[in-house]
Amino acid sequence: MKKRLITLLAGCIVTLVAFGCNSQNPKLNDPHSDENKTTSLEGGKLMADTKSINNSWTVIAEGGQCAMEEAGQIQITNEEVWKKTWTDAFNGIDPAPEIPEVDFSKNYVLAIFLGMVRTGGHTLNISSIEPDSDSTMVIVKHGKPGAGCMTTSAIEFPFLFVSVARYSPEVTKFTVQSEELPCN
Repeated sequence: MKKRLITLLAGCIVTLVAFGCNSQNPKLNDPHSDENKTTSLEGGKLMADTKSINNSWTVIAEGGQCAMEEAGQIQITNEEVWKKTWTDAFNGIDPAPEIPEVDFSKNYVLAIFLGMVRTGGHTLNISSIEPDSDSTMVIVKHGKPGAGCMTTSAIEFPFLFVSVARYSPEVTKFTVQSEELPCN
């Protein structure tokens, strides 16, 4: 009986580790690839090739493991800050992903970090990017597992990098809104 219990526990641990490690490598999108489409959230559905600059962006990278231990958001307007932010975000991650190229004469990068979370199942998405009279408001949706959802017991550091066409006003304000995700 004891041997059977140990075997069962070992199987559970291997399964949790396998599924938990699935999100450790960031999903990188090649901005020059034809496979990548600009996406926006419209009416709760993901729409492709939306032309509105205020609701149009391209995900550059997203995932559950980065080196940013604190939550935060950054508007990146030049190559120097982009390289530093990317290097800081993946410091100690082996192998560190290569930095994607961004044309800062046409685009900004928005970097969103959730900080440390104690379970898997967290998501970050841009809901909208809307100009106001003196600033541009970026609404970020933090999806978190709903009560009773089965999740991995893993410490994660979710992140999202998006490229967005330059906008005005350049001053950016971020609002992060949390919402519970339904259990699948």
